[in-house]
Amino acid sequence: MSDLTGPPHESAKFERPDQGGATFDDERSIALLRVAARGRPLESIAVRLAAPDAGAWIVAQVDRAALTVGGSAAALLEGAMALDALRAIRSSASRRAQESLNERDRLAALIVYTVATAAAMVHHRVLPSRAPREEWDERLVALSAVAPPPWGALFRNAADTETDSDGTATAG
Repeated sequence: MSDLTGPPHESAKFERPDQGGATFDDERSIALLRVAARGRPLESIAVRLAAPDAGAWIVAQVDRAALTVGGSAAALLEGAMALDALRAIRSSASRRAQESLNERDRLAALIVYTVATAAAMVHHRVLPSRAPREEWDERLVALSAVAPPPWGALFRNAADTETDSDGTATAG
């Protein structure tokens, strides 16, 4: 049995004579799998949110992520989580989404990332993202239509909330 935790074994590299002898190793394979796993995240999340257990699934994913900062899904929904805690959850979820090799883990990370972003928008009036506000509004409105309560309302409220992207609240 091979050891999967150590560095790639020399036999894990394959010569590619059609490409000037370049090697195709485990590291490149993993990188390609990650790219292939990306797919269309909004559609994938929307399909998952249409499942009968979607509400419980979101709570489980957010609770698991919020535990790392001493919070919970309920605290996130109620606005009881500090902006720094929401940013930490987003950052961790972003890394998990990028590193995941399967759809289930990627979707779990993406829903946590989206929920933490929406909570920052609603409760702290901050868009903690470099992505354009218009992209977030489109994503949030689309997900609000399929997400079960109270998550759909959180997404809709986030899309309707005026925010700043630099971490300071806007007036009005």
